[in-house]
Amino acid sequence: MNRRTFITTAIATGGVALAGGLYWGRTALARSQVQKELVDVASPLLNTAWVRQQEELPARAAEAIKLFFHGACLRVHEFARAVSVPGFVEQMHRLPHQEREKLVLTQFKGYITDSRKVIDKVQALAEDFSVGIDREWADCCSDLAREWNVKIQGPGRRLDPNILTAAMTATITRSVDQAAEDAKRRGERLALGGGIIEQFSKRALLLLPLVGNGPWVDWPAFTALALQPTFRDVTALQEAVSKNLADEGELIAKKFEKEMRARLSDLHTWQRQAVESAARQQAEQLVRMI
Repeated sequence: MNRRTFITTAIATGGVALAGGLYWGRTALARSQVQKELVDVASPLLNTAWVRQQEELPARAAEAIKLFFHGACLRVHEFARAVSVPGFVEQMHRLPHQEREKLVLTQFKGYITDSRKVIDKVQALAEDFSVGIDREWADCCSDLAREWNVKIQGPGRRLDPNILTAAMTATITRSVDQAAEDAKRRGERLALGGGIIEQFSKRALLLLPLVGNGPWVDWPAFTALALQPTFRDVTALQEAVSKNLADEGELIAKKFEKEMRARLSDLHTWQRQAVESAARQQAEQLVRMI
């Protein structure tokens, strides 16, 4: 199908008459229909990668963070003893809620792990996952350029896969940067940090919220949500810690898996928006040439 046939077919499908004075309405509907057909071509290519990523990556992330915490909890009994000596327990009872939590967390950092180590693990996983995501995105863009070239074939109208990939990747990067800026404006902290990260997918995965204030400030929120109930149990603290903390890896893993699914979902939304933007640009150029 050459490009003129493709566009006129799209116009006919949209129910637009080629004759008459409704030029602007006619071209607008034509652009809309051409854009839709180009996006429809892209959808199966995108969905293949998205399904695999949602099925595999959150589960891998959960297993990795669970193993990390299981390893960190090798000294859990030492930690339990440290927070259960009479003087420590008496001090806990005298303190207000947040100060009590802060005191236990100080011991936790000494015996188990701290926020920096957890963030480092999250960043390492994002780095690992981004390699496959970026590769799949590049393959998708290459396949998309080939499929679109079949649709819009004509002199001077061949899409360069590298140019298409760069343009759509730039659109995604702007979306990620905007999301990070919006979070910053709301006063939220993110695992993304302030360093330079070139891979758009790694940046997207690290839009992961950190606790913004209180005893757990700068801890990944999924970790704090899992551990706080155990830390708040002042009565029989040793039993609560030794019994629960070793099992908290499962709960942390579930919360991290949920967080990773959310980050991937946002990334997939931005990828689709980038494709829709590229399709709209192609539709405008094609309709203008008829």
